[in-house]
Amino acid sequence: MKKLNIEIMIMYWVSVLIFRGVGIESLRLMLVGAVLMKLSREDIKGHRLPDRIIMIGCAVSLLRIFEGDTVAELALGVIPAISVLAVVLILDMIRNRSTLGGGDIKMMFMIGLNFGMYRTFVIILIAGILFVAVDLLHDRQHNLPFGPMLALASWMAIIK
Repeated sequence: MKKLNIEIMIMYWVSVLIFRGVGIESLRLMLVGAVLMKLSREDIKGHRLPDRIIMIGCAVSLLRIFEGDTVAELALGVIPAISVLAVVLILDMIRNRSTLGGGDIKMMFMIGLNFGMYRTFVIILIAGILFVAVDLLHDRQHNLPFGPMLALASWMAIIK
């Protein structure tokens, strides 16, 4: 399993270099990829997304300032997560049960800080489609984690 994780990480890093070239953005995306990989593993193993790992991903987003983005642009990146949070809270009240974990929402915040508002909306949409597709094929006896879907959709989003 560990070897597979390393191979996936190398494929991610190579794809970052192919689609984004060499620079601060590539460094940031490689660091974010490592954070997303760790979060995915944690979510698959124990359905938990540790705050300390999410905070590392949030700190990495500060590299966007060196890429020429403003603090306001970083802040706009959290709008998709806030939108999802609002929908989830409404669904939770209607259905009287939890529909999405708090870690998933925090992970969306981190993704928003790193990918920006528009790309994050696309990432959340792609992750939702992936989740539905995998859920249709998945054993219903276990809950399916959403974090790996967000990570995979984020990987797809590095392609311009």
